[in-house]
Amino acid sequence: MIKKLRIRFIVITMSSLLILLASILFTMNVYMQKNWDNQIDRNLNSMVLLDGKMPEMNIRPGMPPPQNPSHIQGFSVKIDDAGNILEIDNGNSSVSEEAVLEYAAKALEDGGEEGEIGVIRYMAGEKPYGKIIAFADSSLSDVIMKNLRNLSYVIGLISMGILIVFSTILSGMAIKPVEEAFEKQKQFVADSSHELKTPLSIISANADVLEMEIGQ
Repeated sequence: MIKKLRIRFIVITMSSLLILLASILFTMNVYMQKNWDNQIDRNLNSMVLLDGKMPEMNIRPGMPPPQNPSHIQGFSVKIDDAGNILEIDNGNSSVSEEAVLEYAAKALEDGGEEGEIGVIRYMAGEKPYGKIIAFADSSLSDVIMKNLRNLSYVIGLISMGILIVFSTILSGMAIKPVEEAFEKQKQFVADSSHELKTPLSIISANADVLEMEIGQ
């Protein structure tokens, strides 16, 4: 019984702690992914507003700087109303002009104001000359998020091992009073049985003697 109680204590403790740990790691990953997506979206929106130029820090005194992390590579394409390419701005990206044209063609084919082409995310905006499509490479953020997920798995496995050890130790400490009380109860029952057995044996023997002398 004590062994089953200890196992139940370990299972309940491990389940509660693992649910808490999984919730924390999941929330952290979701938050980081959302933060990366928001940074890229803000960067694309700034490029559209700035007519394809990469946003610079501290554009206006007293105003919060636009989000333009140096690790986000961006480029843009200007297109007239007839669909002709007016200008290609590679920005801080190393993407070739041919690749830029392919991305622009796919973005025009999709027809949406924003979307994804592999690891390239884009956002389109209307301009007096036609349209501008800003692109941002999200491959670095994908790598960072993948590393973060792998790190979460490692942390989860290590934490599971540590939790098992601590749960085993804590379960022993928590069950010890119960085990001592159970052992005392067993000892009390054994002593009581022994104490009752002797007088009962004497009474039984005397009854047998009386039965032989005076009958049943």
